[in-house]
Formats: sequence, structure tokens, C-alpha cells
Amino acid sequence: MRQPSPSETERIRSLAATATPTAATLADNPDTRFSVRGAVDHAGRVLLWVAARHPLHEAVREERRTARGPEAGVDLSALRRVGRTSTVRARLWCQGSLEEVPARERRSAALQPPLIL
Repeated sequence: MRQPSPSETERIRSLAATATPTAATLADNPDTRFSVRGAVDHAGRVLLWVAARHPLHEAVREERRTARGPEAGVDLSALRRVGRTSTVRARLWCQGSLEEVPARERRSAALQPPLIL
């Protein structure tokens, strides 16, 4: 008898928890891709570490006056270590609005350790 396997939603959440952002695009210009670094926090939010003069940072600053930040898509890679080699276990893509991390959460977000299983 086969043992029950996790649902598709549970598998995606597990992969997303260990994923690392690799690239981002702004919805209004999807042909331009930016290399990004970041992590997924314990709440499941994708955190992008972006320098002050980066185009994504500038887009957030320009739209700070509106209720939501600019729409963007982010590519993520979930890695698995096999011996000393890291291999891509899965690639994920998510879409949403970019927002600045609230001031009270910045320190913990910056110190967020990457989760690699």
C-alpha cells in the first residue's frame, strides 16, 4: 500500500521556504531582468536585498506615495546539497508588489539566515 504523499500546496510551501531569489522583473517592463539576492522569511515573504541606486529600489521610492508598491515577478531556486555540491531542486516564480521592509523589521530581515536543507 502506498503511503500518502504531501499535497501539492504543501510541497510548494516546503520548496519556497528553502528557496533563494535569483532574478526579478518589473511588471511594466518584463523584458528587463535584474539579478537579485535575498531570502524567504519565516512568514513566507520574499525579501530582496537591493542597493540604494538599484532600479528596483528606485521603483519602490517613486511609488512610495501610492498604497502599493510596483508589481514585480521574482524567480526563486530551491537548492539541495548533495555532498559538497549544491544542485537546483526546483525553480519557483512568484508575483506581487514590492514594498520597503518596515523599519522595525529591517534588522531581523537583514540577519535572516538562508535555509538550505
